Amino acid sequence: MTSKAAAEPLDPVAIKAQHTIFYQANTSDIKDDIVQLLGVVKTGTGPLTRSEALFLLSYHAFSGEDRATELINNGAVNTCFGIIDAAEAAAPDKTICAGILLALCTSGGEEACEAVVKGRSGGNTAPVVLHALLRDARDKMRVYAARVLRLVAEQPASRSALLKAMEQKLGGNCALYCGVLSTNALSEYVTVAQVAGAVTALIVGRDDLRDEAIQGNMVEAILTGLRLHKADSPVRGLLALLEALLGDKGAWGRLVARGGIPLLVDLLGPPPGPVTEWEGARYRHVIDPAWAEEQDRKRLEWLRLEEERVRAAAAANGASAGNQSSRVHRSPSRLAKPSRSLKQAESSKTDVGRDEGGEAAAQVLNVSPPRGAQRPTSTAGAKEAPKEGAEEEGAGAAPLLPVLGALDQMLPAPARQRSDLLSVNSAGLKWGALAGVQTRVYAAGCLYLLAQDAEHMAAAGKRLAASRLVPLLQQVLELGEGGKKKGGKKKGLTLTPEQTQLLVRVTGALKFLSLVNVNRYRIAKLGATPSLIAIYENVSHTLLRRNAQVVLSNIAMLAENGQLLLDAKLPEEFLVALPLRLNAEETEELLLEFPDAPLGAKAAAAAAKPPGATPAGQAMPAAPAPPAPAAAELMCCGAMCCRAAPGSSDLREV
Repeated sequence: MTSKAAAEPLDPVAIKAQHTIFYQANTSDIKDDIVQLLGVVKTGTGPLTRSEALFLLSYHAFSGEDRATELINNGAVNTCFGIIDAAEAAAPDKTICAGILLALCTSGGEEACEAVVKGRSGGNTAPVVLHALLRDARDKMRVYAARVLRLVAEQPASRSALLKAMEQKLGGNCALYCGVLSTNALSEYVTVAQVAGAVTALIVGRDDLRDEAIQGNMVEAILTGLRLHKADSPVRGLLALLEALLGDKGAWGRLVARGGIPLLVDLLGPPPGPVTEWEGARYRHVIDPAWAEEQDRKRLEWLRLEEERVRAAAAANGASAGNQSSRVHRSPSRLAKPSRSLKQAESSKTDVGRDEGGEAAAQVLNVSPPRGAQRPTSTAGAKEAPKEGAEEEGAGAAPLLPVLGALDQMLPAPARQRSDLLSVNSAGLKWGALAGVQTRVYAAGCLYLLAQDAEHMAAAGKRLAASRLVPLLQQVLELGEGGKKKGGKKKGLTLTPEQTQLLVRVTGALKFLSLVNVNRYRIAKLGATPSLIAIYENVSHTLLRRNAQVVLSNIAMLAENGQLLLDAKLPEEFLVALPLRLNAEETEELLLEFPDAPLGAKAAAAAAKPPGATPAGQAMPAAPAPPAPAAAELMCCGAMCCRAAPGSSDLREV
């Protein structure tokens, strides 16, 4: 109920519809007289109550620019601020006054926004009153204030007046903004989106305000909000603000230090299906702790039963048990700790994917786990394991030796951390229909800026950013009507201005990621080539066309992409006479993501013949790996389109 109430104030049609019903039902003779209605509001006396007069004024405020101008000329702005700032005024009246100010800014345009921001209430200016509402008010009044601030900040004239009233700095309001951006209340998601939009409008083009926001920990507040919010609109607003802050490289270190790159990659969308399936099987105990606890219980119970079965079998074979018992008596220290392996299971989570040693030992003992039993991953029930083997002498003790040896092999290395898994979403916004295309593109825009640094580009590549960007490229192209056939003739690719800006972000991020061989293969294999060719051949926007050209040049440098590029009819100017090839390590990295790709034979051949081996079978020392190139040296080709400017490491601005 609260979240619905918070969303309604931003729908002028819904507000006007509500007030229209009241206006039509009202029979007062002064319901169309602006001057008399304002007089009732100021004095609180007359043929109508103050609340009724405010409802009628709100209806007129939403009735168009002419009515909004009439209200402003008759002092409606200062009257509303006076009611909001009055301690004795009723809360509903304050809420309606805030709604009238929002209606004036919405209907009256830039002049109305300037008039609102220049309003006063006694000794308090309009920005002071609006920020007080943002800090102390609740529900609709808080949302109205946030929306008014955003509308004022987005208009040049009113923004100038707002900054003048704020003494050309964010000041104490910076902490207020950060507090709103990092809030997790469901009812506040509209307020978060509006405040993010207002701050973005204020800092664009103002390096001093952007630096003040960065030093005021706004990057940290945004990352907190991105991990908490589960609605699309606040996440989109936060990402747009983050993109504006990342225009200053001083914000990069703050973002990276707090795990911002994995978070941004997760906001692009889910990883490829094969990777998700593999991690779900191998690291299910990390992803699903409840399942892991249940498997612990099953495994420990199975270990107890197997130990009892081996003891019983040894007791039945008296002669063999006697001989083994005499040998055991000479090694009492081994029998003193029969539960050592079980105690190891208590000390750390285990990895269900490394069970080869345990399975081999179980086969020697003729032991098989029950259906559905998996590797233990926690300490549940470990202390209930039988300990009587350490106390028994003679026939029942010796059979424990092979059992303990099997348990030693069954305990694997510690499991991976949950944050390291690609299939675990670190963002609050769930993968699927809730994440809009524009929201994910803003995340790509942030990566576009960060990828200018080689280390940040590598970190994004390890999270499979390229594999998540290619589907996003297709979805942005599908937002318009470009490339469709009309009248039997193929129509050239046409993009809206909004699509163009979105594609610049996506192709820009791919431009830097495609400097790495594995990403070159991913981009071509996932089918981005036809879309990139269409952009290169049909779009006139310089930066977008250049981004597509660089990506095509980069993926054409890989020999494994040859057939894919020929099938996509890559223009001849991109063909390379001596292309590069994937090495064994790169091939192994790609096999998990593309299990059906023709990479397995190459990987098997590389494993059969060690790199650097001579014909006589004598291994030669491998050549040292070349040092990683600096950001200024990373080039997809020798073209001027992607060469860094002299003395600069910025590849994007050229």
